[in-house]
Amino acid sequence: MGPLSIVSLTFMSCIVLLIAEQPFNHCTCRGRVLNCRRRYFYRYRIGNEEDATASPQEGATPNGSVPRLDVQTICPGATDVQLSNLNLRAFPGGLDEENITKIDLSGNLITALPDAGMLGPDVKRLDLSANAIEAPVAEAGAEAQLRPLGALEELLLGWNRLRHLSFLPAPCGLRRLQLTVNFIDRLDGGWLRRCALLESLTLLANNVSALPAGAFAGLGHLRELTLSMNPVQELSDRTFDGLSQLESLRMKNTRLATLPNNAFASLRHLDLLELSDNPFASLPPHAFRGLVNLRSLDLNNALHNVTLNENLFSELRNLRKLFLDRNSLTFLPNNIFHQQNLLEELHLQSNQISHVSENTFTSLRNLKVLRLDRNHFAEMPGSIICNLPLLQELQMPYNRLTTLPDLAGCQSLRTANFFNNSVAAPSEALVRAALARGPRDVGLEGNPVRASSLRWVLRASGVEAFARDCACGGVRSRSSGAEVRFCVVAPCGPPTPFVSWMEAVAAAN
Repeated sequence: MGPLSIVSLTFMSCIVLLIAEQPFNHCTCRGRVLNCRRRYFYRYRIGNEEDATASPQEGATPNGSVPRLDVQTICPGATDVQLSNLNLRAFPGGLDEENITKIDLSGNLITALPDAGMLGPDVKRLDLSANAIEAPVAEAGAEAQLRPLGALEELLLGWNRLRHLSFLPAPCGLRRLQLTVNFIDRLDGGWLRRCALLESLTLLANNVSALPAGAFAGLGHLRELTLSMNPVQELSDRTFDGLSQLESLRMKNTRLATLPNNAFASLRHLDLLELSDNPFASLPPHAFRGLVNLRSLDLNNALHNVTLNENLFSELRNLRKLFLDRNSLTFLPNNIFHQQNLLEELHLQSNQISHVSENTFTSLRNLKVLRLDRNHFAEMPGSIICNLPLLQELQMPYNRLTTLPDLAGCQSLRTANFFNNSVAAPSEALVRAALARGPRDVGLEGNPVRASSLRWVLRASGVEAFARDCACGGVRSRSSGAEVRFCVVAPCGPPTPFVSWMEAVAAAN
């Protein structure tokens, strides 16, 4: 093929330019959804760096030109308009039509909120995530920008450059406001009070350092509040006053060193509280007073310097899940769980606990999951486990166990994992458990269990012997009304066969 002529090159350049300047030339219409988005991934800003912004990949419209979008011509009756990842630098025209209820403009380069009249009166959900929007300085101008959106219920503004909340309209009918990863550093000014109907507020990864008394006053309908990854250093005992309907509060990875007594006393309907990854130096005995309906409490990696008071959880009588992982705990006070008779999951992974008393778990009559992974247990009396009548799962990998607890009386236990301990032989306790409706699955991977021990278990439990005594392969046999299965056996080799993993399943006829 010969060289292209100047005319051909000019013609092709015009085509490329025409395509580049038409960000809506790939639109599709399916039902009531007009989809013009491009499928490009964006590098979202994770921290609060000043110079970090959403960065479009190759293929987006290079100059951000914005022609008018004739929604009803392209997709008659469309109510959902998707315009993400188009490198748009401003709002396109044509979005002021009636009946449009959802607009997705995420992943563009838009720098300002829409002016009055640019969006239709029926828009309920507006997604402007991952743009470059800065709230206007002039308060009056900010009010004017969103005032016409009387029907707007969801506003998503994560990954932008917002510094304050003056853009909120008055009155404000928002039900959900998402402001993840911006530069907002204060909640004063009364801006939030304009949104009295707000049900969900997300301020994850901003610069909020102070939460004074009444910071959320006027938000009586709020159900979800996320304040994680903000440099909050202290709370007032009245910070959350007025949030009578709040059900979920997330404050992970802040800078809280303590909590005032009665910090959450007004949150009578709170169901979930996340306080993990905080540098608590102390917690008062009544830090959780008033949380009578709390069902899930997360204190992972937050208690390294805290001495647990046995009354710390005394008022959490409806608690179902408690997370205390990664806290360097060396012991548990005898009565610390004495009011948690409804608790179903207790997570104590990655601590330094070496023993618990017979009474520590006595009150946990509804416990179903007990996680003790990565602690310092050298032994665990079977009576402690079997006194939990509804326990279904016991996890004790990466401890220092040399023998297994006697689980024969644990009628409800289904799974017991002892991976990576120092158990050299399954022991008579495992045989009794297998024949007495003990745990169905026992994990021993990473323990120095030898093939000779497996042969002993087979003989003691009445299971038939078979080729090579299960030293070099898996086995499955049935005898005496019970089934015991050992599987994933390592290849035979000098000096002696080594079983890397064992699972025992017992089922009565």
